[in-house]
Amino acid sequence: MAASDLRFALLTGPKTAEELASALRISQATFSRHFKKSGTEEGLRSFGSGKKTIYAALRNVLGKGQDFPLFRIDEKGKVKSLGEVTSIERGAYLYSRDGKRSTTYPGIPYYLSDARPAGYLGRAFASRQNDLGFPIKITDWSEDQIFIALATRGEHLPGNLLVGEESFRRFQAIKWEKVPLKTRAKRFSELARLSIAGDAPGSSAAGEQPKFPVFLEGGVHALVKFSPATRQPKAERWADLLIAESLALETIRDEFEIPVAESEIVQSSSQVFLESKRFDRIGESGRKGCVSFSAIESEWLGKPSHWSASARALFRLKKISSEDAERIALLDAFGAWIANSDRHYGNLSFFHEIDEAQARLAPVYDMLPMFFAPNDREETVPLRKWEPPVCGADVVQVWEKAKSGAKVFWEKAEQDPRISPSFKREIKKVLKQFSE
Repeated sequence: MAASDLRFALLTGPKTAEELASALRISQATFSRHFKKSGTEEGLRSFGSGKKTIYAALRNVLGKGQDFPLFRIDEKGKVKSLGEVTSIERGAYLYSRDGKRSTTYPGIPYYLSDARPAGYLGRAFASRQNDLGFPIKITDWSEDQIFIALATRGEHLPGNLLVGEESFRRFQAIKWEKVPLKTRAKRFSELARLSIAGDAPGSSAAGEQPKFPVFLEGGVHALVKFSPATRQPKAERWADLLIAESLALETIRDEFEIPVAESEIVQSSSQVFLESKRFDRIGESGRKGCVSFSAIESEWLGKPSHWSASARALFRLKKISSEDAERIALLDAFGAWIANSDRHYGNLSFFHEIDEAQARLAPVYDMLPMFFAPNDREETVPLRKWEPPVCGADVVQVWEKAKSGAKVFWEKAEQDPRISPSFKREIKKVLKQFSE
């Protein structure tokens, strides 16, 4: 039997000795002798022990090797080794821990998938890493390029994981600029300009809305969204929506008793900033395990539809609690009633560690009436007629509660002196439909 035969048999993924012997039509004893003799030389490796041992064909990722250490940062900022992520053939990865346990993933492991650069900050991240020699546009990066970016420039990844020795070294060297609370409006304006230019440091958090990361006096990490620094109607509408997001989160907290990201509106003479405390960061260096709804839905379900349906399916699999499933249904319905047309799976997250069987709903964020957001392709803010949503089967039990909470939100927005007259006219039309 040629060594190439063994590698060819492993191209479809890791296999046990029994599976390989069957595929090659040899005895397990013959396979074992051959593997001991030439397996390592052929770029093959065994993982695990005893009957659970599996064999895989290794793959070098862009000349950076095939083994990448995985670390967890605890809430006090201490780093602990979690094992290794090994690249294997056909773009797959194998996570191994303590020499006994291993898990194979068809692509980048789900608990690292949220870290892939995307959206507004992702584009800025790509422009700062031009020394890697990757394409200018982040959308042109291959999966291998994304993984190497995580393994070499991943010190600011969301959640509490680090992959790769270089990212570990860079984490150790992080030095934060503390922004004083009294002068943060001025500093926020400066950071917003840097962010637009692609020079803002820090997080690769996804999302298309303009934002930048900041470390505030008092030891608080936050993400800050901002409106354009102009007096144009589109800039005014974005300022309205940031204030509305703050009000929506307050309503969710007060009406439904669901945890939300702590947020605060900060205003300068020309801009509105929404400062949201990061719930995956504890103090200066501590972190907490966190993954998006998108990541766990892809790993545990793989059939995205809408929040409430996926939540019910995850509860049936015992991956989330009944309380969280009901909360997600309520948030889905509330989002519909407040005209949040951007309820995608990246806009909800869970606390989760890679060795846990369940996930727990994290504080709510990005809940705002995006139906009324300006269109980048149009010069003015378009007039849109909002129609009340139709109740779906997955939210019927929480529908009236969500509607009641949404009415409280719209009334708060109508009365808020920071909201512009033009948006208040839209709000009056919405509230009229609540009483019809």
